[in-house]
Amino acid sequence: MQYQDPILHYYNKIAYIHNEVEEIIVGEKYLACKLKNGRLGVCAILNTDFEFQKTIPLTLDPEKAIDRIILNAYYNARLNESREYPETSDIFDKVDFTDYHKIVMIGYFAPLIDKFRLANIKLDVFDVQKKHENLIPMSQQIKFVSEADALIVSATSISNGSFCTLLNASSKQSRVFILGPSSILDPHMLEYYNIAGIFGMTFKDNQDEILKVIADGKGTRSFGKLGRKVYLQLWSSSKSKKD
Repeated sequence: MQYQDPILHYYNKIAYIHNEVEEIIVGEKYLACKLKNGRLGVCAILNTDFEFQKTIPLTLDPEKAIDRIILNAYYNARLNESREYPETSDIFDKVDFTDYHKIVMIGYFAPLIDKFRLANIKLDVFDVQKKHENLIPMSQQIKFVSEADALIVSATSISNGSFCTLLNASSKQSRVFILGPSSILDPHMLEYYNIAGIFGMTFKDNQDEILKVIADGKGTRSFGKLGRKVYLQLWSSSKSKKD
């Protein structure tokens, strides 16, 4: 089954309304979109050398890489705070990864990798940034994804266009977990067949400080503690089956 690109889905469903946007802040690692209703969304811009305009764009093209980053942050702001979250949780605390035999991570999440290592759980990691250690060559990514029974995917894959490629390559028996502040926390994202959970963030508080941190070029480790880790989960148990 071939899935529709999430950015294109939301663009067709709720479009982009420029006069809802109060400001867009661009840093070295993240872009933040603040709406006039007080909601705030973010999207990672790692490994890009785009020239962002300083004014709020009147229109955006979901096929253009630079515009997809803004749209991701915009939908993050529009949708992530549209519901109540009963609890907060880190993905490692919510999912029992000892249930799985072949776990693959797309994107280098250092604190989470440390937790896997401390728990002696094997993890294969891919990342386009070659500076990290113990990475599997990108040329083997699709093979490893197809063999995984648990796949942790950076939410950055939504904006960079690789999300559907990874999902289509994964086994229908696998469980896919979307992770990161760029996550779009909307129930539609759980309709992709093997998505088991989405672990993202909301930013109701500390917004001025978060925007400053992003403008200063800092990343998740700096502003993550200022937000709230929340999640949407489709299955009550990591190994339960979808109907």
